[in-house]
Amino acid sequence: MANRTFGHYYLIMIAVSVLCGLALLGIGYVPTLRIAGGDGVTAMFVGVAVSVVATVLGSLPVAFALVGPPAKVPLAILGATCVRFLVVLMLVAPLAYFQVVQQVPFVLWVAISYLVLLLVDTLNAVFSLRSLRETTG
Repeated sequence: MANRTFGHYYLIMIAVSVLCGLALLGIGYVPTLRIAGGDGVTAMFVGVAVSVVATVLGSLPVAFALVGPPAKVPLAILGATCVRFLVVLMLVAPLAYFQVVQQVPFVLWVAISYLVLLLVDTLNAVFSLRSLRETTG
């Protein structure tokens, strides 16, 4: 099996995050439209986008760790969680303060997408680490 690179792991993490974000948008579109209207759907899109951006940036430490010693990956997963949380805070605070979109659907979809993407990315990192350990022995 070929050596895996940072780009390989990071591309997989980005693809999985974007696909999960799109799935969340697909699942939430009709209920959000019925409950909050068109402005609520806009808030949903912005909320999910915030979580996807945070996840993409938060995946950097894990992708870097996966090309290094496997023992560093668990710490990188924790670091990725911290990065993700800080990015979400930095993006949500001004959007909520300046009321760019409807606040209730926005915050609700940030929370839902954040938790789903956190779970998916953690599982992705764990499976990548498992695969790495099996190929290296």
